[in-house]
Amino acid sequence: MLFLQASFGQTVSTEKIDEALPVRGLAIAAPSVQGVDLFLKFIEEELVPAHFNMLILRIDWNYAYESHPELRILTLFRRLILKK
Repeated sequence: MLFLQASFGQTVSTEKIDEALPVRGLAIAAPSVQGVDLFLKFIEEELVPAHFNMLILRIDWNYAYESHPELRILTLFRRLILKK
């Protein structure tokens, strides 16, 4: 709802929003390996200026789990990518 208000030009001071909603978060699926840089740009250019302070990154099936290799698929997230 706050996103819709901001996108239609209604301005609300950040302080008032912080008082009403001290936690602003987003749950989003992890990007593909090819989309990591674009995803990081989205975080830096959209989420940070909007004062998001919580990001829930759903890894789902895109991570190369060592303890359960049966959960791996072809487009795997590697530890190096997650360190970005």
